Amino acid sequence: MAKAGLRDKLIETGLETVHKNGFGATGVQVIVDAADVPKGSFYNYFDSKEAFGVEVLNLYFKGFGPRLQLLTDPSKSPVQRLKAYFESLGKTLGQWEYEKGCLIGNLSAELSSKNELIRERLAEVYEGWTSRIEACVREGQEQGEISRELKASVIASYLLNAWEGVALRTKVDKDKTAITQFMAVTFKTVLR
Repeated sequence: MAKAGLRDKLIETGLETVHKNGFGATGVQVIVDAADVPKGSFYNYFDSKEAFGVEVLNLYFKGFGPRLQLLTDPSKSPVQRLKAYFESLGKTLGQWEYEKGCLIGNLSAELSSKNELIRERLAEVYEGWTSRIEACVREGQEQGEISRELKASVIASYLLNAWEGVALRTKVDKDKTAITQFMAVTFKTVLR
């Protein structure tokens, strides 16, 4: 395997183990053992576990790309796009049997007050994620489908913040109740 392949293998394996077990509970030895890579290889590619954590976060958010395209689907209205987007997120949580939650929310809860490097990257991820939702909301406002009473940026932030709470709650309840409630409130009141 090429050296660049080892780096990618570590990040991919790290994504799985960190998402399942948490950042603090996933030591470097666990990562290299799961990747079947010598421990020294880890430090050839990453200055620290925190730098590795940023790369894991980047890979996770990169995986959002295809799903984020739901927010720009021209065959659906903006509200239909938002609904399809959040249904897709909920379906993924269900496929994970409501055990993993969202890695972005998990890392926010676990590390935002402990690690500045990861906190800064999380802030960037939230900003990019919110801006994509905001563009869809703004389009809905321009088309008269979504109220202009609040700024698109406020609605987008609310939707993302509420969703992250949903993702955490599903881990606790081990069912889709929080998803069902979010969809009902969001699409029967907030975005009606």
